[in-house]
Amino acid sequence: MKEERNIQRYVTGLTESSRRRESSRVSNAFWKEEARRSRKQMKEERNVQRYVTGLTESS
Repeated sequence: MKEERNIQRYVTGLTESSRRRESSRVSNAFWKEEARRSRKQMKEERNVQRYVTGLTESS
């Protein structure tokens, strides 16, 4: 009986840790995507800045 409980706990622990790993992998992918998006946005903002600066310099 005690053995069975230990096995149960072990199996539950395995599924728990794998689920945790899975969710952390998903959130890592999410954050990677977020970082990529914000970098792209920053680049676009810099381009707009450059464009506006070019306009004011030419006028």
